[in-house]
Amino acid sequence: MQVYYGLDEPEAFGDVESLLGHIGIRHEDGFIEEHDVFVDSWFAALILGLVAAERGRWGAIEIFEETEPLVFERLEECEGLRISYGRDSVTVPSIVELRKVLREVVWDFLDDTTGKIDFEPDDPYDIIERFLQPPGVSKPPL
Repeated sequence: MQVYYGLDEPEAFGDVESLLGHIGIRHEDGFIEEHDVFVDSWFAALILGLVAAERGRWGAIEIFEETEPLVFERLEECEGLRISYGRDSVTVPSIVELRKVLREVVWDFLDDTTGKIDFEPDDPYDIIERFLQPPGVSKPPL
C-alpha cells in the first residue's frame, strides 16, 4: 500500500509556497489520484476517516475545498476498508497498515512545509499535527 503526494512549485510571482499539488492512495486492486488539490486538506480528510474507522464509524468525510467527500466503507471479510472518491476507489487490507503508512507520509509532508507556510489554528494542518502527537501533549491527539 502506498500514500504519496507532491507539492506544486512556488508561483513565479512572489515566490509564494503553496499547498497545491497532487495526492494518491494506491494498492494492488485500485487507486485514487487527484491533481490540483490542497494536499493538507486531503491529508486531514484521510486522517479523520481513518480515526473514525478505528472507532467503528464509517461514512463520508468532507474534504475542504472539494465538492465530493472521501467515503470510508468497512470490509466484512478482513480488517480493512475501502476508500472511495468519485468513481475511484482503493481497498486497504488493514486499518493498522493505513495508519502506519499515513503517519510516515504525513511526517514527510510536515518536513516539506514547516516554516514555509503560515497556518491558522483549526485548519487542516492542525488536524495533521494532532494526528502525529503522542498522547498527553497540549492538544488532544486524534
